[in-house]
Amino acid sequence: LSLSDGACHVWGGHLEPGTLVLKGADVLVGWSESASPAAAASEVAPSQPARVEVAVLPSCPWSRRAVRLLRTLQIPHEVVSVEDDDTAKGFMERSGMRSFPQVFVDGDAIGGYDALSEWHSQGRLASLR
Repeated sequence: LSLSDGACHVWGGHLEPGTLVLKGADVLVGWSESASPAAAASEVAPSQPARVEVAVLPSCPWSRRAVRLLRTLQIPHEVVSVEDDDTAKGFMERSGMRSFPQVFVDGDAIGGYDALSEWHSQGRLASLR
C-alpha cells in the first residue's frame, strides 16, 4: 500500500517507474463489531411492534452500521438476517432494491444505509422512538 499527496510525494511503499499514481481514494473507516447485525439488534416490546425493519446481510459492514445507528439512537427496530436466496429475493421484490441493508419504515422501503443516515441528519428518525 502506498499513499501520496497532491504533489505526488509517496509514502509507505515502493513504486516502479511508470506506475500510475491515483489522486483520490474512497475509504471506509470504522469499527466492525464481531457479532452479526441480527445478533446485535435492539429488542422491541411484544406489545409495541417496531416501526423500523432492517433486512441485513450477516457480513455486510453497511448492515452493521445501519443497526448500530438505530441502536445508538435507541430507535426500536426489527432486524431480519438475510441468509438464503429466497429471503433475499423476497426483500428485493418488496423494496425494488438489489443491495443491502434494506430499511423499511411503517412497511415502506426508504432505502439503505445512506437513506437511513439522511433521515437521521434531517431529524426524522427521532420521531420513531
